[in-house]
Amino acid sequence: YQRRVRDDMQLFAITPLLLLVYRKNKKIFVGVVTLLLLISYVLVSVAIKNDGFKFGTPGWINLYNKPWTRVGPYIIGVSLALMWREKKIVKVSNLLKFIGYAVAGLLLFVTVFGPYTNRDDTWTITETVLYYTFSRSAFVLGLAILCYLMLSKNTSFIKTILSYHFWTPLARLSYGVYLIHPIIMVAAGLSTRHALNWDIWTITVKFSGYSLLAFAASFVFWIILEKPFASLEKELFSIFSSLRRQS
Repeated sequence: YQRRVRDDMQLFAITPLLLLVYRKNKKIFVGVVTLLLLISYVLVSVAIKNDGFKFGTPGWINLYNKPWTRVGPYIIGVSLALMWREKKIVKVSNLLKFIGYAVAGLLLFVTVFGPYTNRDDTWTITETVLYYTFSRSAFVLGLAILCYLMLSKNTSFIKTILSYHFWTPLARLSYGVYLIHPIIMVAAGLSTRHALNWDIWTITVKFSGYSLLAFAASFVFWIILEKPFASLEKELFSIFSSLRRQS
């Protein structure tokens, strides 16, 4: 599913430039990322208004495949990483913690289940533009708020649950699952010889099967590709560190 790798790599390519600006002047960095966000939102909203965003249409294909439609979530993630790097994630009061969890939950719920209200294609063009322009950023902002609370020194039962070591191997396989699962779904869909009966059991079985196959394939790729390169990277950094100390 080369589109996903292509988009990610283009976003990765601009990251060193953003980090360079951040090192030079943090105020300029804020201005640059704000400008990028505004440009992305304007381009997306104009494209949706002109071409629409219905599944399978040229407008949907162009917007779904272009990296500039994904700048918002990426910048939010980079900003959170910089806050962690600069040790700017601090403990918050119980009131702010409660508000943070509430806002994060609301953002995640609305962005995931919001389109259900449009199941009969009743949204106006304004509602469509607003949702598809800001939904990705809103979803990742909700995740970023949760991550902030997880990384801070605040304690909660949510943090306790998500801190279990059970999640570690799943986290390491998650990016592979993200890349592989569409291939499995498309292959299964194109090989089907009859119409699907969309009842709860069919959806449950398909979801379980797709998830299991995606994680199994991701594990194979992790063993063959990701783990060896990660070990090689660690060894190279160790060599460079030794040479730097010697010099």
